[in-house]
Amino acid sequence: EAKRMGYRVVTLEPLPNSPCGQVADEQIVAAYDDDRAIGELGARSDVVTYEFENIPLESVRRLEAEERLVRPSGDVLRVAQDRILEKEFVAAAGCNVAPFAPVASASDLERAMEAIGFPAVMKTARGGYDGKGQWVVRDGVSARAALDEARGAALIYECFVPFDLEVSVICARGRDGSLVTFPVSENVHDHGVLAVAIVPARIDSKVADAVRRQAARIGERLGIVGAYCVEFFVAGRELYVNEIAPRVHNSGHYSLDATQISQYEAHVRAIC
Repeated sequence: EAKRMGYRVVTLEPLPNSPCGQVADEQIVAAYDDDRAIGELGARSDVVTYEFENIPLESVRRLEAEERLVRPSGDVLRVAQDRILEKEFVAAAGCNVAPFAPVASASDLERAMEAIGFPAVMKTARGGYDGKGQWVVRDGVSARAALDEARGAALIYECFVPFDLEVSVICARGRDGSLVTFPVSENVHDHGVLAVAIVPARIDSKVADAVRRQAARIGERLGIVGAYCVEFFVAGRELYVNEIAPRVHNSGHYSLDATQISQYEAHVRAIC
């Protein structure tokens, strides 16, 4: 979309001939934590953005320390990369989240099981996506096995929400706070991977309005500039925020064909 709009694009990606590299003007082939390459990317760019959140926060901080413009900012990435920080932020913003507890040790796990109960979902606090790094636990035996399998990684223990469906909304927020929200999408998963997006989601209009309002509040509180996605569990008329993704999102790919402006164009317009 950036190329179609007339921008020149340079991308940094470890593998040669990457998907973005095939259409960009240039590609820097280097690891995401290569200081020299990160510095080169910043020097050659008016604005830097990222395509997914599993990149080193330190690389973004380095760009910002050199007064390069990174959107969304390192502060946004810091929250989105850590499920515990993310849940604490969402709760502080006045949105519902499933009851949760951080787990860094066997004693933490025992306290979480006592306080939250079963069934529950244990997730790695950092990394993991499309169902990876997650365990549904229904008793102490499976919970302790998940702790062992995590091999010392920080975890979050969440109450399993008996939701009716999962929905998400793509927003694009400008530096001046202006906001565009796309139609709410209903997400159907197959083994943890999004398989079908139904747009508009089959939910009451008041629930859809609440989804958009809460997503807007989260974007404002985080100070996001660019496209982002907020996922929700819908349980009756209750909403629980599941996840924030500070980027274009697979549940919004329909916008390439179904809306006047795609989430990608909205992202480029917002960050530029």
